[in-house]
Amino acid sequence: MPLFAQIEMIHEQLRGLAPLVDRYEAGDLEFPRATAEWLRGAERVLAMHRTPEGAELPALRASIIAAGEQARGDETRATRRRAANVAAAKSIERAEELLREQHQRAARRLEHFEEKLIEAVTAAVLIGLIPFPPTDPWEEWLGRVWTSLVAHKATRPTTVYIASSLSSPDRLYILDVVLSRLNELELSVIVTV
Repeated sequence: MPLFAQIEMIHEQLRGLAPLVDRYEAGDLEFPRATAEWLRGAERVLAMHRTPEGAELPALRASIIAAGEQARGDETRATRRRAANVAAAKSIERAEELLREQHQRAARRLEHFEEKLIEAVTAAVLIGLIPFPPTDPWEEWLGRVWTSLVAHKATRPTTVYIASSLSSPDRLYILDVVLSRLNELELSVIVTV
């Protein structure tokens, strides 16, 4: 799965935390069940990314059930509910940590290659390899720019490095980010110099 898609999926999963915390604060009786459902979603997200951390999430779901079961010896339902709520809150905290770590790893990886591509694109602009301004639709222009970068001896090593490390969608994603940034802010300065 492309890194930019992983980042978006994790970000979307993390957005579901605020409503869960609101339920916890409100004393919602369904908080442990809702937490277990959110954990299932987080588990699916991490499984799609094939991360070993995803294996910890079923254990977190089980800890919520176990907390309620361990408290069964007590006479009151409130005690069991409190134990399940505490376990659910701890599970959310750990799952959020795992998701954020994966999000940061994917984002750092993309940023690394984005920096490398900035160097290659800047060199390509300076030697006149990239036609500017774009005359084709943006997507077609991205494809032509990548092809030009691959073909030129000055930029080929960087493109080979990026191509061997990232999927095609990720390469075009960071190329789009780099060219958009240069197009909006810096390319006019580089071209006029």
